[in-house]
This record gives sequence, C-alpha cells and structure tokens, in this order.
Amino acid sequence: FVEGFYITGNKAKAQNLIEDIFQQYEGRFAMIAEYSDNNQKLIFDRIKEEVLDFQQLVYIVKEFDKDLADSLQIRFDKSMGLFELEENLN
Repeated sequence: FVEGFYITGNKAKAQNLIEDIFQQYEGRFAMIAEYSDNNQKLIFDRIKEEVLDFQQLVYIVKEFDKDLADSLQIRFDKSMGLFELEENLN
C-alpha cells in the first residue's frame, strides 16, 4: 500500500517499499526471460498480469514522486526489454 505511506507523509517508507517491490518484479522478469518461448506461452496470461501490475506501480508513484517514477519507468522498460510478449503467443 504505497499510496498510504505517501498520504501519511512517510516518503522514506514508501520509497523503501517501492524498491522492495521493484526488485521482486525485476527478479521475476529476469527469470521469465530465460524461459523458452513455449514455456512463456504457457504462462502468457500470468505474465501479462504481472506486466500490468508492474506498470501500475509506476503510475501510482508518478502521482506522488515524479522523479522516482521517471527512474522506475527506465527500470521497467529495461525489464520489459529482456523478452518480447506478443498476444499471438497463445
């Protein structure tokens, strides 16, 4: 609940939580990038959900901390660059 920390003025806790969450996403996407195309196809819907959740975190942070959101967007883009997801994989 990142927004809660920002709303209550606890920016440091918000940033720590964001970093923890981001590291988890980055780790998962690095792992998924190593899956074969066939294995990525098997979990395509789950990957899409993870991508959307990951991007949503960036959007949430942008409301409260634009500079941090900009750096997170770069990290998000880098994670997405590890592999290609195409809707037609199904």
